[in-house]
Amino acid sequence: MKHELYDVSDFVNDPSFQSFVYKKDSEDMKFWIDWIKKHPHKKKETDQSSYILRSLYVEGKQLTDLEYQNQLERLKGSLPLTKGVSQRALNKSSSRLFYKIAASVSILLIISILYLKYGDTNLKLTQIKAQSDYIEKVAAKGQKLIINLNDGSTVTLNAESKLRYPLNFENGKRVVFLTGEAFFSIEHNPRQPFIVHTEDMVTTVLGTSFNISAYEGDKQISVAVATGKVIFKKKSPSNDSDKVILLPNEMGVFNKAEVKLKKADFNEEEIFGWTAGVLYFKDTPLSEVFVLLERWYGVNIEINDASQINMTGVYTGSFKNESLENVLKIIQYKVKYEYKVKQNNVYIN
Repeated sequence: MKHELYDVSDFVNDPSFQSFVYKKDSEDMKFWIDWIKKHPHKKKETDQSSYILRSLYVEGKQLTDLEYQNQLERLKGSLPLTKGVSQRALNKSSSRLFYKIAASVSILLIISILYLKYGDTNLKLTQIKAQSDYIEKVAAKGQKLIINLNDGSTVTLNAESKLRYPLNFENGKRVVFLTGEAFFSIEHNPRQPFIVHTEDMVTTVLGTSFNISAYEGDKQISVAVATGKVIFKKKSPSNDSDKVILLPNEMGVFNKAEVKLKKADFNEEEIFGWTAGVLYFKDTPLSEVFVLLERWYGVNIEINDASQINMTGVYTGSFKNESLENVLKIIQYKVKYEYKVKQNNVYIN
């Protein structure tokens, strides 16, 4: 009976439910599978709780008791509590996996607790925000991030990119918001289309895999299809030319300045290579090459005397899992410059 009174925070904090989500104990798994079938009215809470646990839990190193208490005191003294939540909501859970979380604690507080408890490197590198029923994940410079959505779809987020998505997809649609670049592998569901909003454009699929590049400073937005079929259109289409239907090996390109949409062929390594650690340049202006190097390696590049470098020149080449030093040396053969790397800064003369 007590489980019927559970809210999201109760499920998240329940050791047997944690075991069910992480598939650690067959008896817990059997119990919760049967319980969820018998209590369909609690599906929303169990789905949200499962998703929070799957998204945010990592196998982190346990703190010592002293470190645990120190972090707990830090948490009590530094984190703002949601209205109506007392300090008792931060007491240690008997499960030792999570702190006791009161029903009205926000998801953001849960994330903060997990970060302090485990000190996870992924959470240090990746900003995770939750507003209402949405989660926002950001891959900073030099990072790539794999996101598992609760419908079974997977998103690989490229460096300096952001994805905002709901905890649960509802109302017959799966809607997400992208800034930057990502490769999507979408679980097929003809009854629930998957929709990606980017600046000026909307991409709609039922189940497919494709790449979207939509960085704010770029001149264009592109969608390249690996499998399946994709509809790529303007947010406010006025005629048929504002929409293209893309099949495998086809790419849609929207020119921001000209406000024009067209189909194009593409090189798979050029478009998809980044997901396999390939940095690809094809007739890329040097000014863009250095921007891409900054994004890829998480560094700042300063051109000390651009007048000595032909920044209007172009570079073609590819690198797979190469160090920044090696890439700079190889590009140096074509573009004459001197460089110095100091921590996260590159100085080019």
